[in-house]
Amino acid sequence: MPNIEKTPGGLPLSEGGSGESVATSHPEHAARPASACAECRAAFQGSVLRSAATTRRSFPWRRSERSSYELVVAEILLQQTRAEQAAKVFPTLVDQCPDWLGLANMPTPDLEELLRPLGLQKRRAAALQALAQEVLERGLPASASELEALPGVGQYMARAIAAQLSNEVVAPIDTNVARVLERVFGPRRLADIRHDPDLQALALALVPRSDSGGYLVALLDFASAICRPRTPRCDECPAPACRYRWENMNSCHKSETGSS
Repeated sequence: MPNIEKTPGGLPLSEGGSGESVATSHPEHAARPASACAECRAAFQGSVLRSAATTRRSFPWRRSERSSYELVVAEILLQQTRAEQAAKVFPTLVDQCPDWLGLANMPTPDLEELLRPLGLQKRRAAALQALAQEVLERGLPASASELEALPGVGQYMARAIAAQLSNEVVAPIDTNVARVLERVFGPRRLADIRHDPDLQALALALVPRSDSGGYLVALLDFASAICRPRTPRCDECPAPACRYRWENMNSCHKSETGSS
């Protein structure tokens, strides 16, 4: 078995309302994420979408009238940065560089200084201006596969942009999304989330065909507000029979009763 860091997982309660934990009725899912049944996937998807009513965050790039330029710029700012921090820089950047031409023509030292609060300012500035030049010459493509060929745009960013701009049915997976899916459906097989076939297949199967962008936003907010890295708020999770919580409760019960 590959030597990777495992994340405890859990499965949501079936929407059928039987009260039986999917985690206990389908224990094989903890070991084989891609084997999750349609009922389990639907229950999880529904839980995430319902959670948006209370977990949705407000960021300037999420405005309904935002442009494709603003969304792409935001995704670059969000790399290796907390969204709350990126939100402090974003308004100034789009005010000083309202479009691709303005971004391409901004003096690089000025752009680097503007990006300094996010860190990696030289790399971010180079990525933004290289991308601006490419888009000015060739235009901004719509599909994830074409977006991924652009300078500075990787798998996750390309899919996130395509899902939100054109509702393409793709599965953007970053460390936050991977954490949630592994807790729910079991650990991945490969260390690199971009190339794990089970995790990729599962993530794609969970994406609703009607609103892939909305689902992505809801999932990211769910990961930030509820399924947090170190202190998950299991008591607030809309998936009441999450296996992660079930395992922890079972462990506490064994400790209290002295079971081995």
